[in-house]
Formats: sequence, C-alpha cells, structure tokens
Amino acid sequence: MQAIRQYATVHGNTLTIHLPDEMNETEVEVIVMPKDEYSTIGKRIKLSSLKGTMTPESENSIDTQIKSIRDEWERPLF
Repeated sequence: MQAIRQYATVHGNTLTIHLPDEMNETEVEVIVMPKDEYSTIGKRIKLSSLKGTMTPESENSIDTQIKSIRDEWERPLF
C-alpha cells in the first residue's frame, strides 16, 4: 500500500491534489483536517522533556498497586 501525505493550502474552498500516475483510476480515501489539529501526532518527543515526570514516590505507588493486583489473581499451585 502506498500512502501519500501532503500539506496543502485551501484556496477558495478548493483543494487540488496531484497524485502519481500509478494511482490513476484507483479508489482512494481522502481525509482533510486543519494542520494545527494533528500537528503533534507522530512527532517524536525528547526524553528530556519527561524528566521529573516519574518520582520515586510515584514509582513506589505504581509498584505497590501492581503487586496488589497480581496478588488478587487466582493461580494454581503446581
């Protein structure tokens, strides 16, 4: 499957998209949305921006919760 992603500007409520010859006479799906609404989708984030997100306290809280959930499981003893 070939996918084409283009950024274009709408002029007079009209959008013209030029496609490669191999897509001629092919049924396609077209989705149009303003660029600002999806500009962060698929962008890579810098790991440094997550610094301080996980504190030792929250890490311990998550570990405690996971252990509690695992202890609830019924497991056959072999």
